[in-house]
Amino acid sequence: MFISSEHRELARQIQESDDPRIQEDLRRELESLEARMEAKGEQIAMVRRQQQKAKKQRKQLKSRPAARPKSASAVLPASGGEVEVITTVKTKAATPAPPGGGAKTTLPVYREMKTIQNSLAKNPYHWE
Repeated sequence: MFISSEHRELARQIQESDDPRIQEDLRRELESLEARMEAKGEQIAMVRRQQQKAKKQRKQLKSRPAARPKSASAVLPASGGEVEVITTVKTKAATPAPPGGGAKTTLPVYREMKTIQNSLAKNPYHWE
């Protein structure tokens, strides 16, 4: 049963009931259902935030400029005599992460998101 339809049904039963004890029991059950709905909403929001975070990290990894290979090239003038040498040197800080290095940052996020998704999947309630 969907949570929202269960909520409507409980509200209808409270209105139709004449016995105050039954109404109070139904109100407690309705409050419990509302608490579960809020918790489910928070879980869904957390999953969405984790997905956005992972998407942002993937985008950042893709947008890094491609590393140019170290090269030394010589340009020889047609007239001979002088030679101009152009050398490119990269510092250690500018070296790209090793292959799979980005996975080290996204893996914990992925694991946390899967844990939340699994807990959502175990819950028998659904949104309408």
